[in-house]
Amino acid sequence: MASTHQSETITQWLLTVGTSQESLGHLVRALVAKLRALDIPVDRIYLGTLVLHPQAAAYYVIHEPNSGTFRETEIPHDAYAMITARQSLHPTPMSHVLDTGTPLRASLLGSAPPMMRDLKDLKGRGYTDFIGLPLMHQGRPSAGLTCATRHPEGFSEEAITLLESIQTPLGPVAMLYVQQMLQTTLLRTYLGPDAGSRVQRGQVRRGDGQTIQAAIWFCDLR
Repeated sequence: MASTHQSETITQWLLTVGTSQESLGHLVRALVAKLRALDIPVDRIYLGTLVLHPQAAAYYVIHEPNSGTFRETEIPHDAYAMITARQSLHPTPMSHVLDTGTPLRASLLGSAPPMMRDLKDLKGRGYTDFIGLPLMHQGRPSAGLTCATRHPEGFSEEAITLLESIQTPLGPVAMLYVQQMLQTTLLRTYLGPDAGSRVQRGQVRRGDGQTIQAAIWFCDLR
């Protein structure tokens, strides 16, 4: 089994170093590096969540360590509506995790094709094992985490135990970054980039102001 020390190491890291990353994408990339340092063969990680956002309905991060980078994507409301309609007919690992609040484990070894299209795609790209985990926040599944590996034997039971152990601390830490992102977007949308940035930095007291140099241009447009 995964050692208690390993689980405590990851939890401690998430609650300290994990909260000081630049963004959720940077957190995910650093988390994968931490897991691989503990011999957990994560070759692909996906973290997605629904958001209350003026332009987007959902947001996700994908990181594959061999690529050296990560991809952050916002899903517009109209695109998400089409995705939801498709998921009612063809469930995905993420829809399963978010709808049921339960993990999804799928071995991609052997000749039998997986039931879900997303898993078939991963199998075709050389992945051998998969686990999807709900991330809880405020008593409900607020986000989902999926991990896949290309290890010839898939994930060991020790690796699965360790991945399951990070669910509890990762949920609130991930949502911290999501809330920060939403706060930045909303302030800049409704106050503008400059005023929104100053409010976010703490300039919120009545009467706060800033002296700036400016020019006013009067002209006759006729």
